[in-house]
Amino acid sequence: QVYSQFKQSLPSSTLRPSDARTIPLRSFAMLAPQSLLPLALSAISGIAVIASSSTEDGMTFTPADFCEYVHIRDAPWCDISSSFGDRAAALVANLTADEKAGLFLQQASAVPRIHWPAFNWWSEALHGVARLGMATSWPQVIGVGASFDKDLFFQLGNLTSTEARGKANGVGHTYWAPNVNIFRDPRWGRGQETPGEDPVLTRAYAEGFITGMQGNHPKFLKTSAGVKHFLAYSQETDREGFAANVTLQDMLDTYLPAFEAAVVRARASGLMCSYNAESFGYGILGAGTQHGAVPSCANRYALEDIARKTWGLAGYIVSDCYAVSRVSDRHHYASSADEAIFATLGAGMDLECGNTMSHETMTRLYRGNATIAAMADTALTRLFEVQLRLGWADPPA
Repeated sequence: QVYSQFKQSLPSSTLRPSDARTIPLRSFAMLAPQSLLPLALSAISGIAVIASSSTEDGMTFTPADFCEYVHIRDAPWCDISSSFGDRAAALVANLTADEKAGLFLQQASAVPRIHWPAFNWWSEALHGVARLGMATSWPQVIGVGASFDKDLFFQLGNLTSTEARGKANGVGHTYWAPNVNIFRDPRWGRGQETPGEDPVLTRAYAEGFITGMQGNHPKFLKTSAGVKHFLAYSQETDREGFAANVTLQDMLDTYLPAFEAAVVRARASGLMCSYNAESFGYGILGAGTQHGAVPSCANRYALEDIARKTWGLAGYIVSDCYAVSRVSDRHHYASSADEAIFATLGAGMDLECGNTMSHETMTRLYRGNATIAAMADTALTRLFEVQLRLGWADPPA
């Protein structure tokens, strides 16, 4: 009864994932009455939630102050009549090697010369954005998945991103969620983060939640959803050095469907490659040392051929934290940190959560390795394009 009241209290245009692209921009802030929301969600999952308020005032795009400086105002990346791709390419072309080198970690540096602000790529939104302070804490995803309610999956993404934008004073940010790994063994220990064991249900969750997180605007992202952990990852024991022995049927039936839905149907703008290696695909350094398995963040077949070329991923790929260093020191796929950077950038990864691609290291590689410099420029262009799609260089909508 409470759940029925909850759904009836929501505006009808926010209820179905298929309707997501028809919701007006200003409708991002539509919320159910606060008195019903926590009660309804705890009723369906048995997990307590802490409610907080969010208002429409925080949902507008904030002015791009750095584009108001006289010597920057006419810069091509501030030209809102140009495509995001052209603006991103212009940004990369304008930067020095030293400026570029500070942009490859989750805490990307500012570029003071052009007033480009620092950016934190790492935020979580698995079941709310309370990690960043006061916010609604939704039920764990395993409980939400047990509702088998596609409308609810979308609505939780929609409400989460509304609070996210409000907390960020209207500026779009990047969130590393959802987790759509398959949960079939309770010993994993992270099953509560996922909808469960069924690829079909997990696929539906990915589509609904990401559509709610990213919104319906034809040009801008409400927030950026980074789906994880790609690929064949459902084990914590030795997770940073484990090689998953998977068949083609395993991939097609179990491990790929949710990610495909995330990218093809929900148009996810972010993807996180996992710690493990898998016996599926190839890398630019050849076969791996673990019976041929290739680390996920160096798996060009998975990241480039499947995610980008086949599914059409329009966004960025980030490593799980310290997964780049594990390419060399745990999987022994690369013989050095520099070679691990070469292998991961060459596979299609753009950003590292970790410290291997430090400012010092990337400055040296930019100046001394033309091949890696070209790969890095491609990665930076994709990163800037996501920031631009979040409204970082545009006036209020």
